Amino acid sequence: MCASEPLKLDDYVRSIGDEKLVIDMLVGDLQRVVEYPKLGFAVEQGRARRRYSPPTTG
Repeated sequence: MCASEPLKLDDYVRSIGDEKLVIDMLVGDLQRVVEYPKLGFAVEQGRARRRYSPPTTG
């Protein structure tokens, strides 16, 4: 379970002071939700798995 102060995204970005950093943190969080279960560090979150599709190369 997680808890945090209700905060609009714009206010959060402003509080951090760096838009790119916020995007990098969000992408990293999503990547951990998807990848950590494969490594045995967490339980798979089915909903996140369905919404995330890694980029294809080629």
